[in-house]
Amino acid sequence: MARINISVPDEFLSKVDRYKRFKNVNRSQFLIDAAEEYFSIIDDELASEKRVKAMESLFKTREELKKYFKGKKIDVVEEIRKMREERMLRIGEAVVEKTDGTE
Repeated sequence: MARINISVPDEFLSKVDRYKRFKNVNRSQFLIDAAEEYFSIIDDELASEKRVKAMESLFKTREELKKYFKGKKIDVVEEIRKMREERMLRIGEAVVEKTDGTE
């Protein structure tokens, strides 16, 4: 395990010591646990940002599709069916290529 040397204010170290006693762990473990918890918070924030961006992209795409299909009659179910069939064909071709060894 790596060792690090950090400088922290005395008040901070006193607070760490109080809380580590409460959690019944040593300083190192307390700081590791605190960092892991902080990493988790950051990961959640990043995931939330990705969800927001995905939703914004979805709304933008929806608006673009509305403009494109305005006044046109389409059968949504049939369009989805076509997309699925095309995807299945591509997947089937990829599987055949892998089994033939012709990647």
